Amino acid sequence: VAAAGNAARVLSAKNMRTGTDEHGRRIRMFTATLSCDRAENAGLSKFRYKGETCAAPPSDGDTEMMTHGGLHGRMRHGYGESLYDSGNTYRGNWVHDKRSGEGRFEFACGDVYEGEWAAGRYQGCGKYWSPSGAGDEYEGEWRADRPHGQGRYLWRSSGEVYEGEWHDGMRDGKGKVILADGTVLEGHFECGEITNLALSNASRFEATRQP
Repeated sequence: VAAAGNAARVLSAKNMRTGTDEHGRRIRMFTATLSCDRAENAGLSKFRYKGETCAAPPSDGDTEMMTHGGLHGRMRHGYGESLYDSGNTYRGNWVHDKRSGEGRFEFACGDVYEGEWAAGRYQGCGKYWSPSGAGDEYEGEWRADRPHGQGRYLWRSSGEVYEGEWHDGMRDGKGKVILADGTVLEGHFECGEITNLALSNASRFEATRQP
């Protein structure tokens, strides 16, 4: 699953509010890292911060706090909230100007990631969802902004669900696919590709009950 990976590198404020790329197609899932990069490219990366800080090391020069709207010589550290010009907001914990620990990121389009962070990325356990129902949803384990470990992913466009193992954003290992009609398939995946998939016992049982 490419989380917003191939979307336009520069998104306008309108794109960010609607969650679409330059062609008007809905971006299935954002990462905070890519979203902030695109906001900077669009000149929308300045923020207003309220919360705890610590002194920036003298060797750091201009910190992100100072460059984009923070306090001179200070870094976001502890609990606080940043409201970005792009319309994105983050409320949670920081470590030396990076989102780390527990936090909630609300994208301008309404999508939400809530859970654990490390060095500004989704890391650990967390949930990404789209309250509007326009984007995809994932709940489970993450590593460096990608599904990694055990998790459940919903493709909104098809209604298909995958529950199982992930590796660097791809289905990898044991898992099951639940189709929109309720059919359950179980098997094995490698690098996102199906290597062995069969109708599950649960689906067979349901089929025998049909009149």
